[in-house]
Amino acid sequence: MFIQHIEHLVCTRCGGALTIDSSEKTHKIESGVLTCSLCGVGYPILRGIPRFVPNNHYTEAFGYQWLQHAKTQYDSFTGMPVSENRIRIETRWPETLPSTEKILEVGSGSGRFTEQLLKKSAFIASFDASVAVEANYASHGDNPNVLIVQADIYRLPFKDHYFDKLVCIGVLQHTPNPKLSMQSIVAKVRKGGHCVMDIYRRHPWYRQMWNTRFWARPFVKNMEPEKLYSLCSTYINFMWPIARIITRIPYPYGRAINQKMLIPELMTSGKYKNFPNELHKQWALLHLFDWLNPTYDQPQNRKTFNHWLEESGLEQIDIDSQYAGFDARGIKS
Repeated sequence: MFIQHIEHLVCTRCGGALTIDSSEKTHKIESGVLTCSLCGVGYPILRGIPRFVPNNHYTEAFGYQWLQHAKTQYDSFTGMPVSENRIRIETRWPETLPSTEKILEVGSGSGRFTEQLLKKSAFIASFDASVAVEANYASHGDNPNVLIVQADIYRLPFKDHYFDKLVCIGVLQHTPNPKLSMQSIVAKVRKGGHCVMDIYRRHPWYRQMWNTRFWARPFVKNMEPEKLYSLCSTYINFMWPIARIITRIPYPYGRAINQKMLIPELMTSGKYKNFPNELHKQWALLHLFDWLNPTYDQPQNRKTFNHWLEESGLEQIDIDSQYAGFDARGIKS
């Protein structure tokens, strides 16, 4: 972290200001301790990243996932504007924002969306509860416009009413209490600030029961990440040529068959059709592991999602369903 980033951080216990205890005298700190000026609690800085969570966290498997696929979903790696398009469609923000604005990025993973948000010129505070922050830091840690921290969504090291904008993509359904998670992050946004978030769609039971991944998850979700990843890799390699043939079956039948066979739907999605074969396979492996590894997977219906947004203090709410579930935009009241 850069030493000037300390102004954006507070103690997760009492909200007190933090000071840096470090042997390094440079403007960029790679190791040291952040100490609360009020209660005295200390938070380590390890490999340039302030750490506000314990090592044994429910997001451990996600950390493993994103360290394995640190660049897989980066547009700069694929040469395809997949992440750029998603940020543009979900946020509807201008290409460039005032440099004085502050964005809170929730659940950054390896940093695929951090890469796109940095193009907007605003300051970004990006956090994830898992060690995936190390992949993000490796890509963006030298940029003084981004602060990357490892933090719990329920105990954030940021002031309330502090950020101008909030973006939370692909996160809420994987937290212990999605409603409380939403309230926790929205509390960090100032009045009039713009909030963008999404959540997986909850389908009726008679549709969900035919989705094979929901039957498979109970058997594998407590498996060690390394073992599950190896299993997923073996499965994708074996099924890939078969799935490629099935993909030729007209929509929606080919897609439906592949999903029942635990081949992610991106196999038949038009926006991935130009991916080279090996890259396409890596995305399928990543998605399969992402399907099966979460400790929590709690999709919601539109009515419930809208109600939570209102209870979190948002107005002018706009919800659509562009991606895997419901995408929402709102203004902090």
